[in-house]
Amino acid sequence: MKKHILIYLLILFFLPLYSALSQLESYYDVIPDLPTCKEGTLKDAEKQKVLNEINNIRMLHGLKAVTYDYTKDILEQKSALIDAANDTLTHTPTSALKCWSQDGTSGSGSSNLFINWSYGTFLPTSESSVYNWMMDTYTEVCGHRRWILDPFVKFIAFGRVDGASKKNAGFNVSGMSLYVIDNNKQENSDLACDFVAYPYQNYPIRYVFDNNGKYWYLSFTAIFDKSNYWNNSNVDYTKATVTMVDASNNPVPVTNLQFENDGYGTPNFLKWNISNLQQDMKYTVTVNNVTYKGNTKNYTYWFKVTDQVGDSPDVPTLATPADKAINIDTTVKLTWNAAKYAETYSLQVATDNAFSNIINTEDNLSTTYFQLPNLNDSTKYFWKVLSVNSIGSSDWSNIWSFTTKQLPPKKPTLTGPVNNAGYVALDATLHWNTVPKATSYHVQVADGPGFSSFGLYVDKENILTNSYSIPLSANLASDKTYWWRVSAKNSLGYGGWSDVYYFSTGAPVDVTDPVAANTIIMITPNPFADKAKLLFNFDRDSKVSIQLYSPTGQIVKTFLTNEFYQKGEYSLDINSSELSTGVYFFKFVINDEIISRPVSIIK
Repeated sequence: MKKHILIYLLILFFLPLYSALSQLESYYDVIPDLPTCKEGTLKDAEKQKVLNEINNIRMLHGLKAVTYDYTKDILEQKSALIDAANDTLTHTPTSALKCWSQDGTSGSGSSNLFINWSYGTFLPTSESSVYNWMMDTYTEVCGHRRWILDPFVKFIAFGRVDGASKKNAGFNVSGMSLYVIDNNKQENSDLACDFVAYPYQNYPIRYVFDNNGKYWYLSFTAIFDKSNYWNNSNVDYTKATVTMVDASNNPVPVTNLQFENDGYGTPNFLKWNISNLQQDMKYTVTVNNVTYKGNTKNYTYWFKVTDQVGDSPDVPTLATPADKAINIDTTVKLTWNAAKYAETYSLQVATDNAFSNIINTEDNLSTTYFQLPNLNDSTKYFWKVLSVNSIGSSDWSNIWSFTTKQLPPKKPTLTGPVNNAGYVALDATLHWNTVPKATSYHVQVADGPGFSSFGLYVDKENILTNSYSIPLSANLASDKTYWWRVSAKNSLGYGGWSDVYYFSTGAPVDVTDPVAANTIIMITPNPFADKAKLLFNFDRDSKVSIQLYSPTGQIVKTFLTNEFYQKGEYSLDINSSELSTGVYFFKFVINDEIISRPVSIIK
């Protein structure tokens, strides 16, 4: 009988040791050993559990998933080893600590850290570290949560070390380290969400309440610049307000509203408290007066801290226009069939079936249709829809496409001479913008805005470029006003006429233009945008002054003053960097003879 009692006592003594050892074997390929500073080797399955838990959280917020960086494993194991061996947490371990290493110091400075003491046979799960980092209880900056919810975090690594606590006799100590701080950021230019709120929509209890029913700050981060992480640190919450109501629309007092722009994970951070946060209660939150570079936005969202499970919505099926439809109007109504359990829908439209060039995103649609306005003609578009309810969202529908019909070209925009230009040359070159899909242009110049057939001086079709030089044979007269317009053409015919511009061939104010015998002056090109040349050919030695005038006779620039030139050919560079679009006049004084020449600048 005594022998049986002894065996029973031995079983009671060794059973906890066996149970803990069994757990360690399930966590590690090589079990750590604190007395000899061996960090052990964590099983890949444990790393994947943490990765999956973090990506599940990010999915709840509409953030992109992170990937695992195995090159950081040694940093994280060494970091967790320092914390477990010394029964403490430190982001800046010194060489005086037991089991110190440079790898451990690097890992500790780039990671979320967690330590747990447990008594008896059961060790904490690796995922429990993530739960604690999300709650961040009593951590004022909530930095651990913010790193996990940072839209720009690209990858993680995880380390864990278990052993016997030196400070707490009879207890196990578990140190855990999560690599999250790195300058290699996630590409987020196509990120769908504009903010990160905690909690958000249906949110698992384990991320908000600890085992004692305590919770910490609620929080919000605005994402204004999806391409640059640090630009979001310029978000201004100085005038921001937060209001909350419960499911019965009763106000929920908000207290201790604070904000940070300190770069702990999310580069901006708004936080607040409420009392008596209840599980399974739906709350609506409104955040107003959030400012970024003078742009102010307001936000409204809801959340429910719950572990209730419901039905996710079904995938919607698209209805009209039919897949691969052609000759669709540039204003088109997209429709789809109602999906079971759907509360709202999200729609995306792109010009490629990979949706890398999205031209329209619509969320929170309560109808099963959406009208797209102002599409381009002769263009193929792709579209898809998903359904959403309080549980989550469905997968995207099948991708359909349609092609818009070809239309006559849009009307051109005239660029030069500018409207109401003065002293335009009789053989001036008219310019307009290139119209997409136009094959030719039609130009008219008339002596009146009505473009009567009796007053047309130019009526030229089938012009293949976006400019036309008026021929001298058009017989424009000096000191007279003319009106001009342009229309574009394609295989469907002409589009509308452009706006009507007019110009005058009259002389500039206070600038005379007698003929200078045997002196040749040219400006090329004319009109010009950036640079041109003045070309001279003097038949004798000459004294030259050159000034540039505005149409009202004001001196804009002086190039030469009584400079001596020998007989021959010369050139002078003209730069328009300081001049605006318009018609100007060069005044040349050559051996006391005055010559003027118009020049047009088009930018």
